[in-house]
Amino acid sequence: MTTTAQSSETRIWTSSPISLAVVTALSIGSLSACGDMGRSSGKKGDPETKPAPQETALPDTSQQQSSESPTPGVRVTTAEDLPASTPIEDEWARQRWIDKAARTLRNGAGIAAGEDLDAMLARNREEVIAEFMNDPRFLETVSTFGLHFLGYGPKPLLQNGGRVNTELLQFPQVITATRELAVGGDYLKLFSLEQPGWAAQLGMPFLPNPDDGNDDNSATPAPTDPTPQPTPAEIRAIVLAQLLAKVDETIAFLSTENPSREEFCSDDDQDDSPSSLLFRLGLPNGMEGRLFNQWFLPEAFYCFLNLDGSPSDFKNNYVMFRAMLPRLMDAMTPLDPEVYKPQTVVDLRALDEQSIGLTPSTQLTERFWENLPNSSTSFNRKRGAYVLKRFFCDDLTPITIAVPDQHISNQHGNSASCMSCHYKLDPMSGFFKNHGINGTSFGGQPRLLFDDLAMADKATYDASWQFADGTAPAGVNWNIGVVRSLEDPRLNSWGESPQDLFHIIRTAPEARQCLVRRAVEFFGSSSQAIDAGWLAWLTENFNRESATEASPTANSSMAFKRLVARIVTSNLFSASDPNSNQCYDYAPGANPAGRPPCRVAHVLERNCASCHGPRLAAGGLDVTAWVELEGGAKSFRHTKSGQQLTKRASFESIIDRLETSDRMRRMPLDMHISPADREVLDLWVRDTLTRGE
Repeated sequence: MTTTAQSSETRIWTSSPISLAVVTALSIGSLSACGDMGRSSGKKGDPETKPAPQETALPDTSQQQSSESPTPGVRVTTAEDLPASTPIEDEWARQRWIDKAARTLRNGAGIAAGEDLDAMLARNREEVIAEFMNDPRFLETVSTFGLHFLGYGPKPLLQNGGRVNTELLQFPQVITATRELAVGGDYLKLFSLEQPGWAAQLGMPFLPNPDDGNDDNSATPAPTDPTPQPTPAEIRAIVLAQLLAKVDETIAFLSTENPSREEFCSDDDQDDSPSSLLFRLGLPNGMEGRLFNQWFLPEAFYCFLNLDGSPSDFKNNYVMFRAMLPRLMDAMTPLDPEVYKPQTVVDLRALDEQSIGLTPSTQLTERFWENLPNSSTSFNRKRGAYVLKRFFCDDLTPITIAVPDQHISNQHGNSASCMSCHYKLDPMSGFFKNHGINGTSFGGQPRLLFDDLAMADKATYDASWQFADGTAPAGVNWNIGVVRSLEDPRLNSWGESPQDLFHIIRTAPEARQCLVRRAVEFFGSSSQAIDAGWLAWLTENFNRESATEASPTANSSMAFKRLVARIVTSNLFSASDPNSNQCYDYAPGANPAGRPPCRVAHVLERNCASCHGPRLAAGGLDVTAWVELEGGAKSFRHTKSGQQLTKRASFESIIDRLETSDRMRRMPLDMHISPADREVLDLWVRDTLTRGE
């Protein structure tokens, strides 16, 4: 077995450590586990029906430099950058809006006693929003939104007297996106797999306590000890010298003929082993785990899982580790807490991982793997479900679908009820098929170890993602991808690895719309009904305004600010007591009168109205006409032999055509409807029938 740090067979995607004690436990079959998203819900009230404002052209800000910014390096936002909005005439309503906008955009901080509210009242809303966006606290709000998008609560940048919060470093994509927004860059790096190696300050190095043989995590001398104590830098130099000497000793041992496996593995239990000394250097929190995973985890698996090979296979690993150490320590110098004192995300420093020799950072960090373990029974479905929910706004609500003639073999999900989720969940989970315990990559290995400590034959396990004979689309090797349609594989996006997955996410229209939806939840209301047409309009503007001639995402930071401005100037945001079941905003030109509930109307117009509209009304059904029936009930105009059907008869007919497996009868006929849209219709029709309306 060849196990070098650069070997694709042992590449580690996570920064999380697996301690030697944990790996030891693997050999005896036991292991201890390693290991507020919404806003207030709306209430009743009447929607406003103000006309949509005229749109303004968006300048290309991707190459503009910051000027006169309250925070050095941050691009100033002006009122001209933001879309025009309709003024609020009532002074009390304007004052209420200003305070709410301040709290929303400045991380909870309302109008303080010393601020000039009268001056704000005299400005238009774009000027007020621009002022709040230029406040450093807006960056904290953007960071909190990024965490909300990923399904986590707020995590401040700084804690404990100015030290970087290492919890936030578990979400490098949030830091990157926030910094990009601050400087006018590509906010959609939130969707990128590869991320900079953002760093916290150095910790406190320590030496073993000579009195009791235990590690003493403090370099501070006892009060009665008159002996001058070494400084942290001196302690770090002592530990580094010990580490280099131990690595040299190990390299010499591995250079001998037929080095003993027993002697090599027993050394890992010693306090002066290279991996133990590494943890005494006082590196930034989390760095020790990354180094352990990259350089010593293959050795731990070899020793405690009794894998094939010879200790001499690890010589090159130690040689490369030895060469990396001086570069690593040089890179640590700027992280001294005496000189590294970031105040905002713009001040954070990232390690030059390539020059040091570190495995590149990704957004698949320790937190990702710890919170989403796999198992020998669920495989990677927890990871797949998370990606669908957070990046595609798909919470896998089961709906009835047409079941294909053949199913994926060796997978749960072969019945119609299971396939309603698994037809998209299993292919999504396949992007992580090479990643086992704590995200360790077992690609190219004969076996894979799950987080539940079960071991699987890798070839048998991989077969779970093989297509049934004759069903693979041309040029596709694995049934792994973002599945949008079972009938037309051309609509699906296929891949094999996390790199493929995040490349798809970067360009997937569903991911952009999900980002917009989460923004409405975060800056508006988490439980509010949203008109699908308004959501589509917001998304279309965001996509259009993100693009430049050079790149489809280069201007995405300004496009995101404009998206936030549209939400903050929306009727929903201004409503003092909103009804959570009522839509308050519609796309320009849309007429909400005479329509089904707003969540449903746009789906019908997009997928059904071309055949079931006023011109054709196929089958006697016009989904654009919401009419009052005898007795006061409202339903679609739906006639048979010239007679209007009752609401129940109409809806029973609709649900039958939505859910049938007969392709000649299933609606929409010969057209693709997204799973999310079909779900909206299915659940609404069924809920209506259940309530007996």
